[in-house]
Amino acid sequence: MTMKTYSDHEAAKKLLIGVKRLRQYIEEEENWIEAPSLANVVGGAPVRRWTDVDIERASAHLQEAAGKAVLDAMRRSSQSKTDKEK
Repeated sequence: MTMKTYSDHEAAKKLLIGVKRLRQYIEEEENWIEAPSLANVVGGAPVRRWTDVDIERASAHLQEAAGKAVLDAMRRSSQSKTDKEK
């Protein structure tokens, strides 16, 4: 029995982000999202094949990053209010 795999487009859709944003996250130096390697070749072009486990891992990472962004925004807002009170 073969495991279901997904293209970048399908993975992005499952992650509720655009494929362009997904590829940006993959290509960033900080390697925001750990993606499967480009292994298969379709029509002469290398493609990435995502599994459900890959997508779950990427989703968890995005949720963690979003949580950090919210906390950073709250800290900045709190700091700005403190500065105004001085």
